[in-house]
Amino acid sequence: MTQSMMQRAVQHAVQHAVTKAVEKAVAVKAKKAARMDGENWKGDFHCLVSGYYTGITFRYIGIPFVIFMILCVFGTWIAGEPVYTLIFALFAVLFVILMQITRKRMQMIVYWDGGIMFLDRRENVIVQMPSSVLRQAVIKRSKIVIHCDGKKYTILRNIQDNEQAVREMLAFYGLS
Repeated sequence: MTQSMMQRAVQHAVQHAVTKAVEKAVAVKAKKAARMDGENWKGDFHCLVSGYYTGITFRYIGIPFVIFMILCVFGTWIAGEPVYTLIFALFAVLFVILMQITRKRMQMIVYWDGGIMFLDRRENVIVQMPSSVLRQAVIKRSKIVIHCDGKKYTILRNIQDNEQAVREMLAFYGLS
């Protein structure tokens, strides 16, 4: 077994485990929302994630990387290398900003016959909308942009991440 095949196998196993954990957490929120909005909730619900795995990756890899960059800042400052000190400091700040952006993009999407609901990384409901808004959505290779109530909601598509789940959602609504 080559190293890339092994990496893919580990990535798939981790992705599967995280997906199951996310779906279990979303199930609780979805059932709660169903009780509050019973007349629009028909049939089973389905889940997918958008930007979740990228956000998790940056969260767990980012913290050690930023700590390493800060140690490099101190090391180069002590060594009297102001240019390298500045470069390492910029990398640390840039990576902290990147971590925040990816965490904000993490969303869980729950969909069913009558609607679609976006939840943030803490499983708080961002918006719940009728599924008919997907008929006017802009479907691109890298994302799906949904306009609802004057706001724009984006589902990120990633071939190594959630592409299959996005295709299943589009097929569920007859949009593929």
